Amino acid sequence: MVINEKLLYFCSYVPVEYLKARGFVMVGPGDTDALLDAGMPYSSSRAVCRYMQHCARMDFSRYDGVIFTHCCSSAERVFDFIQFRYPGLFLHMLELPGRMDDMGRKQLAGEYRRLFRELERRFGKREKMSSRFRKTKGTGREVWLLGNSLHPRWKNAVQTIFLDEPLGFSDCSSSRRGDRFLDSDDIDESCPRMLDFLPWFSKRLEEKRDDIRAVIGVFIPKCDFSLFTMPQIRRICHEQNCPVLLLEEEFGPSLSEQNRIRLEAFREMLERKRRTTKKTNK
Repeated sequence: MVINEKLLYFCSYVPVEYLKARGFVMVGPGDTDALLDAGMPYSSSRAVCRYMQHCARMDFSRYDGVIFTHCCSSAERVFDFIQFRYPGLFLHMLELPGRMDDMGRKQLAGEYRRLFRELERRFGKREKMSSRFRKTKGTGREVWLLGNSLHPRWKNAVQTIFLDEPLGFSDCSSSRRGDRFLDSDDIDESCPRMLDFLPWFSKRLEEKRDDIRAVIGVFIPKCDFSLFTMPQIRRICHEQNCPVLLLEEEFGPSLSEQNRIRLEAFREMLERKRRTTKKTNK
């Protein structure tokens, strides 16, 4: 029997590779342009961010289930809307810990067990197929780009500006936090919604200083976690003498002209700094 139930997910804490190995087709917000096309109309509260408004307009009838993470009030509102609009759809809300300490890791492990039980109850028991999760490796000296939800075409536009400059993206669709946790029973990573994000960010920047040339932070308007976190990211980068650029951008495929100009200027500044460093070292 061919197993191909299709599950839609919105966060890197969902163990994507784990579920793929059990026959599910996993679709994320950055996997296909068709997924991001507007579907049915959605009249949302003005408090809902543009990313979740985008998600609510998808045609959920194309999927067998949707996995959310309880990361913000916008996610709660869209979850309730989909639950009402698609009563037969498998829906699951993954609760994330506030801190990724010992207690948080135990909580996350319990949340995964709860998710797997619910999936088994709905779709039947699944044996693991031949598959192996591969950890991604860093590319050396890179520009670290942080954000919550970034459109894949927006990221491509930024990469075009930086030409051959390696960019390391850290957002809801670029990481595999859930699979790394299940693979090693631990995870040395956090996200802006967690209370220990800023200490983790400061420590990671200090430890990886030889690998990180600069930091770019991108936040979506109406996202409280980003709005509170980004000024602190600027402060930490200044304290560690790391170049930093903060951008405000609505979720979507287009890079605003204002941010394009700022990114180009930032890249030129990094180039000048690199040339100056080479001359000094000669």
